[in-house]
Amino acid sequence: MKLKPFLLMVCIIILGDACFFHTHPPTMEHVTISPAATFTLAVPPTSVPVTAVPSPAPDLLILQGNLKDFILQRTDLPQNAQFFLDYQFSIHNLEVEDKAYLEETGRMDGMWSHYLRSWSNDTQAPRFLIDYLTLYKTTDGAQLAITDYSPMYDSSAYIEEINPPEIGDLTRAFYSNSPKGSEYQTTYELHFSYRNFVHMIVATGREQNVQPEFVGNIARLLLARLQASPLINP
Repeated sequence: MKLKPFLLMVCIIILGDACFFHTHPPTMEHVTISPAATFTLAVPPTSVPVTAVPSPAPDLLILQGNLKDFILQRTDLPQNAQFFLDYQFSIHNLEVEDKAYLEETGRMDGMWSHYLRSWSNDTQAPRFLIDYLTLYKTTDGAQLAITDYSPMYDSSAYIEEINPPEIGDLTRAFYSNSPKGSEYQTTYELHFSYRNFVHMIVATGREQNVQPEFVGNIARLLLARLQASPLINP
């Protein structure tokens, strides 16, 4: 019987809460909804395939043709200088004594033209003019002939190697000046390669008549003739 006051109190509390919710029903305004937690998944980066860019293929194209089509012609020379062809001949591999040179460079054939200026002509031009044209199997062989087998004559006879004009793929120039009687005899050599051809141009005469510009102009004309020719695969 001692529990009756306690039970009576519980009933009063329950009855009071019921009355409150009946008069104050819950509304959405009184409800706070917490946003759902978000998670970021670590996605491994997609590997992008890398395509290797190949190195440019070496340019192996070469020229092919008759040496007579590319060698210095009388019509290439200044008309007022009155040059004439003194002699011209082929130099085949059987006539070349240096067999190591033939093997290393891949020489195929050659031709020599020698021009002489009229003795009665006093034009400022070399007295002698040579074009030695050589054909090789490859561009590398032609350039090797320039780097390892120049000048044309004994190098001890040359005072110096001088800066050449930029003609063709590779160019070298040599100069000598030696007394001859009361005047100086000057020789200027200009060698250049283009593809698998090499021109070795030699000008000789009085010092004042052998000008590098004169020889350089001839070389550019010969280069233009080579450049105008079609290329082939070796």
